[in-house]
Amino acid sequence: MRRTRPRRRFHTDRIVLARRARYLRVVGCGPDRLDPAIRRRLSHGALANTTPWDCGTAACGICRDPTTAGQRRRRAERSWRDDWGMERW
Repeated sequence: MRRTRPRRRFHTDRIVLARRARYLRVVGCGPDRLDPAIRRRLSHGALANTTPWDCGTAACGICRDPTTAGQRRRRAERSWRDDWGMERW
């Protein structure tokens, strides 16, 4: 299926609505009682790219999972080097 502009927009809207609903469910209040700064974080453009709990720092250990791709790759390389008896560099 071709990735047309309306189809991309539909899926982006679907993801944004799910992220906004999850944030409101966790916080436990309605969208009308939110602070204006939080409303900006829950805007369509902000939620289309990141989750509401993401601070935007790539190496943040609080809002990012410590087992992200870079560490996972290093761990995998260390494991196969140990299995083959090769030195670590």
